[in-house]
Amino acid sequence: MGCRDPGGDGAGGAEPNGRFLARRAVTASIVTADRVATVDARAEGAEQNAAVATLTYPEALVATVVIEVPVWATLLVATHGITWRRAAGIGLLVNVVSHPVFWFVAYPAVAAGLGADHPWVALALSEALVVVAEAALAALCLGDTRADGDAVTRQPWLLVAIALAANLLSVAIGILLQQ
Repeated sequence: MGCRDPGGDGAGGAEPNGRFLARRAVTASIVTADRVATVDARAEGAEQNAAVATLTYPEALVATVVIEVPVWATLLVATHGITWRRAAGIGLLVNVVSHPVFWFVAYPAVAAGLGADHPWVALALSEALVVVAEAALAALCLGDTRADGDAVTRQPWLLVAIALAANLLSVAIGILLQQ
């Protein structure tokens, strides 16, 4: 993952070839079927404080899935006793559902609302929304039977903790790769 200005011109704009800013970006790009619109959360003339890593949306989704699904699977098997296959499926599902919502809706909206002075707050708030949504979706997908035949006991706060662990790891790796 390379760290550079996405437009390459110091202006922070989106590239016409469909490149996007990673989750930690100050400028979030929104792609529609026929155009690219940019929501710029930086004040005019303000310096960009955070390094920007450029990834396409598919690259970012794959990276997120590769990092987070093993966390989900391992912790769901350990805490809820479901099969590895079901746990990995839940981990994949919560990421495939939450990632586009984060990428195209939550982060751009929160960043635009808070403005240029608070990109890390926007990231934290957006990630918090994702954690709650992923935990709720995982609760719906757990099923009723553990791998050993006993009933599954849904533990909402434990699911929130699992979602938080997966997302913190993903964000931390993203930040470290930008250094």
